[in-house]
Amino acid sequence: MRTLKMVSGTIAGLALGMSGAMADAPDPDSIFDEVSRGDAQSVTESVCLQCHGAGVMGAAGVGEDHNETWQSLVEARGYEGLYESVLNGRGAMPARGGADISDEEVAASLVYMLTESGVDKEDLK
Repeated sequence: MRTLKMVSGTIAGLALGMSGAMADAPDPDSIFDEVSRGDAQSVTESVCLQCHGAGVMGAAGVGEDHNETWQSLVEARGYEGLYESVLNGRGAMPARGGADISDEEVAASLVYMLTESGVDKEDLK
Protein backbone atom coordinates (compact mmCIF):
# COMPACT_ATOMS: atom_id res chain seq x y z
CA MET A 1 0.00 0.00 0.00
CA ARG A 2 2.81 2.37 0.91
CA THR A 3 4.56 1.69 -2.42
CA LEU A 4 1.34 2.36 -4.31
CA LYS A 5 0.94 5.77 -2.60
CA MET A 6 4.55 6.64 -3.38
CA VAL A 7 4.19 5.65 -7.04
CA SER A 8 0.88 7.54 -7.30
CA GLY A 9 2.47 10.63 -5.77
CA THR A 10 5.41 10.43 -8.15
CA ILE A 11 3.15 10.07 -11.19
CA ALA A 12 0.96 12.97 -10.05
CA GLY A 13 4.06 15.10 -9.45
CA LEU A 14 5.40 14.32 -12.91
CA ALA A 15 2.05 15.13 -14.51
CA LEU A 16 1.86 18.44 -12.68
CA GLY A 17 5.41 19.29 -13.64
CA MET A 18 4.80 18.48 -17.28
CA SER A 19 1.60 20.49 -17.48
CA GLY A 20 3.55 23.64 -16.68
CA ALA A 21 6.06 23.08 -19.47
CA MET A 22 5.94 25.74 -22.13
CA ALA A 23 6.16 24.90 -25.80
CA ASP A 24 8.25 27.15 -27.99
CA ALA A 25 5.96 29.39 -30.00
CA PRO A 26 6.77 29.51 -33.70
CA ASP A 27 8.51 32.72 -34.77
CA PRO A 28 5.85 35.34 -35.57
CA ASP A 29 8.06 36.76 -38.35
CA SER A 30 8.26 33.50 -40.29
CA ILE A 31 4.96 31.84 -39.39
CA PHE A 32 3.38 32.81 -42.70
CA ASP A 33 6.18 30.92 -44.46
CA GLU A 34 4.78 27.73 -42.87
CA VAL A 35 1.06 28.56 -42.96
CA SER A 36 -0.22 31.01 -45.54
CA ARG A 37 -1.87 34.20 -44.31
CA GLY A 38 -4.99 33.08 -46.19
CA ASP A 39 -5.05 29.76 -44.32
CA ALA A 40 -4.57 31.63 -41.03
CA GLN A 41 -7.50 33.86 -41.94
CA SER A 42 -9.60 30.80 -42.80
CA VAL A 43 -8.79 29.08 -39.47
CA THR A 44 -9.45 32.33 -37.61
CA GLU A 45 -12.83 32.75 -39.30
CA SER A 46 -13.93 29.13 -38.92
CA VAL A 47 -12.59 28.50 -35.40
CA CYS A 48 -11.52 31.58 -33.44
CA LEU A 49 -14.27 33.96 -34.46
CA GLN A 50 -16.94 31.57 -33.23
CA CYS A 51 -16.24 33.07 -29.80
CA HIS A 52 -13.95 36.03 -30.45
CA GLY A 53 -16.29 37.41 -33.10
CA ALA A 54 -19.27 37.29 -30.75
CA GLY A 55 -17.48 38.25 -27.52
CA VAL A 56 -18.52 34.96 -25.89
CA MET A 57 -17.68 35.06 -22.18
CA GLY A 58 -15.63 38.22 -22.67
CA ALA A 59 -13.45 36.92 -25.51
CA ALA A 60 -11.60 39.83 -27.09
CA GLY A 61 -12.83 40.70 -30.58
CA VAL A 62 -10.70 41.13 -33.66
CA GLY A 63 -10.00 44.39 -35.49
CA GLU A 64 -8.67 47.86 -34.82
CA ASP A 65 -11.51 48.55 -32.34
CA HIS A 66 -9.98 45.88 -30.08
CA ASN A 67 -6.35 47.01 -30.31
CA GLU A 68 -6.15 48.27 -26.73
CA THR A 69 -7.38 44.95 -25.33
CA TRP A 70 -4.96 42.87 -27.40
CA GLN A 71 -2.07 45.26 -26.76
CA SER A 72 -2.59 44.95 -23.00
CA LEU A 73 -2.74 41.14 -23.28
CA VAL A 74 0.52 41.10 -25.25
CA GLU A 75 2.14 43.36 -22.65
CA ALA A 76 0.85 41.24 -19.74
CA ARG A 77 1.49 37.73 -21.09
CA GLY A 78 3.67 38.17 -24.15
CA TYR A 79 3.35 36.32 -27.41
CA GLU A 80 4.65 33.08 -25.84
CA GLY A 81 2.05 33.27 -23.06
CA LEU A 82 -0.80 33.94 -25.48
CA TYR A 83 0.39 31.08 -27.69
CA GLU A 84 0.38 28.76 -24.66
CA SER A 85 -3.15 29.89 -23.79
CA VAL A 86 -4.42 29.04 -27.26
CA LEU A 87 -2.45 25.81 -27.47
CA ASN A 88 -3.54 24.46 -24.08
CA GLY A 89 -6.73 26.40 -23.38
CA ARG A 90 -7.41 29.05 -20.77
CA GLY A 91 -10.56 29.75 -18.79
CA ALA A 92 -13.57 28.95 -21.00
CA MET A 93 -11.41 28.65 -24.14
CA PRO A 94 -10.66 25.03 -25.01
CA ALA A 95 -7.23 23.97 -26.25
CA ARG A 96 -6.73 24.96 -29.89
CA GLY A 97 -10.16 26.60 -29.81
CA GLY A 98 -11.66 23.11 -29.72
CA ALA A 99 -10.40 22.36 -33.24
CA ASP A 100 -8.00 19.80 -34.65
CA ILE A 101 -5.36 22.26 -35.87
CA SER A 102 -1.56 22.11 -35.87
CA ASP A 103 0.78 24.11 -33.65
CA GLU A 104 1.69 26.20 -36.70
CA GLU A 105 -1.98 26.92 -37.46
CA VAL A 106 -2.47 27.96 -33.82
CA ALA A 107 0.47 30.38 -34.07
CA ALA A 108 -0.52 31.69 -37.50
CA SER A 109 -4.10 32.34 -36.38
CA LEU A 110 -2.89 34.08 -33.23
CA VAL A 111 -0.50 36.31 -35.20
CA TYR A 112 -3.25 36.97 -37.75
CA MET A 113 -5.73 38.02 -35.03
CA LEU A 114 -3.16 40.21 -33.29
CA THR A 115 -1.96 41.97 -36.43
CA GLU A 116 -5.53 42.44 -37.72
CA SER A 117 -6.19 44.12 -34.37
CA GLY A 118 -3.32 46.54 -34.92
CA VAL A 119 -0.67 44.89 -32.74
CA ASP A 120 2.76 45.44 -34.31
CA LYS A 121 4.73 42.26 -34.99
CA GLU A 122 7.70 43.91 -33.27
CA ASP A 123 5.69 43.75 -30.02
CA LEU A 124 5.51 39.96 -30.36
CA LYS A 125 9.24 39.45 -29.84
